[in-house]
Amino acid sequence: EGELPADTVKDGRVFMKSYRTQADDVEWARNGIVATVHNGEAIPVVQNRIVDAGFKDLVLVPMGADKIFVRSSEGVDAMLTVNNANEF
Repeated sequence: EGELPADTVKDGRVFMKSYRTQADDVEWARNGIVATVHNGEAIPVVQNRIVDAGFKDLVLVPMGADKIFVRSSEGVDAMLTVNNANEF
C-alpha cells in the first residue's frame, strides 16, 4: 500500500488527525442544506439575488465545484425558508 508521511509515524505507531464534533457544530450543520449552483453562476451573484429577493438571513458557503452550503444567519432551519420560498 502507499507510504505515510513521516510526521504521522512515530515509534512504529501511526498518528491520524481527528476531529471531535461539539453539539453546537452538529446543530449548525443540521440547520443548513447542501445545494447545487446551476449554469456556472458565481456564488456572489447568487447570494445577491437571494438578498434582493428578500431572504436577507440566508448565507451561502462555497464547498467547491458547484456545491454550496446554505444556512440561516438567524440559526433557524434553512430548509424551512427554502420550502416557504416556492415562488422564488
